[in-house]
Amino acid sequence: MTNLQAASLFHFYMVLVIIASVLYLPRIAYYFYGFRKQKHLVNRIKNRLAVIIPARNESAGISFLLDSFSRQTYDHSKFDMFVIVDSEEDPTCTIAAEYPHTYIHVVKNQTCKGMALDGSLKRLLAGAYGKYDAYVIVDADNIVADDFMEEMNNALAADCQIVLGKRDIKNWLLGGKEYRSLATNCNALTYTFIDKMGNVFRTLHHIPCTMCGTGVMIRSDVITEIGGWPYRSLTEDLEMTINCILHKWTSCFYEYAVTYTEEALTHKTSDMRRKRWCIGYMQISFKYRRQIVRQTYESLHDTSVSLLQRLKNIRLQNFDYLYSFFPLFLYFGSVIVCFLIYMSAFLGGIAVQGIVNLTCLKYAGIIALSLYAVLAAFTLIGLSIDRSEIRISLPEKIAVLLYNPFFMSQYAYFYVRAFFILIRNPAGVESDAWQPVERIEQVVKGL
Repeated sequence: MTNLQAASLFHFYMVLVIIASVLYLPRIAYYFYGFRKQKHLVNRIKNRLAVIIPARNESAGISFLLDSFSRQTYDHSKFDMFVIVDSEEDPTCTIAAEYPHTYIHVVKNQTCKGMALDGSLKRLLAGAYGKYDAYVIVDADNIVADDFMEEMNNALAADCQIVLGKRDIKNWLLGGKEYRSLATNCNALTYTFIDKMGNVFRTLHHIPCTMCGTGVMIRSDVITEIGGWPYRSLTEDLEMTINCILHKWTSCFYEYAVTYTEEALTHKTSDMRRKRWCIGYMQISFKYRRQIVRQTYESLHDTSVSLLQRLKNIRLQNFDYLYSFFPLFLYFGSVIVCFLIYMSAFLGGIAVQGIVNLTCLKYAGIIALSLYAVLAAFTLIGLSIDRSEIRISLPEKIAVLLYNPFFMSQYAYFYVRAFFILIRNPAGVESDAWQPVERIEQVVKGL
């Protein structure tokens, strides 16, 4: 590659970066809303709530969760807990039996979280335990704040059908440094990126929130409508997000209902989870994207109204899902392709002609450093927005700031991997299915 060709490629790269930046500007506005404190709601109606806890092989840590529910400030007669296992022989059953208002649901042959939820919810809809106003889903490895149920009930005053609480980190709550690692701290920022830098804005502008499978409450009318929990993908929470769009269910993020979720201690376990998430994201995109596009622009086919009215009726709320990732794909795609071209030219020149092309190396370095700077700035915003909740030391925060750009860059590989896996097999692969992972209590005991 000549110097002129290298310069021309870099100019083309800069044009793509500028286009991606302009397209991403509306999304940057989401970040500033994350610095705002949400309005605290008060609900004078004490609703009856059911807590659903998928707990297959979760005996190592479920007592932390059940203990936190026993400390709730909300009237204990107003909520029941349902612990879902796949066998009566699961030690989780013995532990759960020690807590009041706690019932065991055995859902045999469950191969995914969706199956466990579906089996339990169908039993509840049958009415054996009476009528519930809403259903709260919490993962068995979590801990909830002492006022979690009270705040979930308060959130019902927002009159939304689905409420997503705030996710903080159990590893940080437990305190000791043996409960966290650099991978833990980096992956924990994902919840800040989704909620404070995304769902706060969505809530204020009536855009469907990005769901998470724990610390979420679904009103009874939604569960009755869908007849249980029909979602079976690797990321059933994202599938719920998509169905919020398709069914036009209302949703909101409520930061006062706090769940402390567990993050992996090791980079290997974190990678396993992130690979599964990316496959799940791709599955959902392949399955539903066409339906959402059709719904978004269905008004354009209504010949009974004027063209102006058709344009006004386009569902702009759907753009958050349909197009928010496009600028990122454009930016990261151009970074990867151009960086590889420059490095190939640099290494090829040495190997074939014995020429050191410093121009190609320079441009490759500029692209890599600019990517690092962008991801570091994104990380810094996340650390600033949630600074009071990120309970790690200053040196650890600096380590996260420096390392998280590399950690996030791995998603490029995970997404490409997921794409080719699903091209070969749209159902995914067995090794990426729902699997138990070591809990931090087990890992720490082994140290």
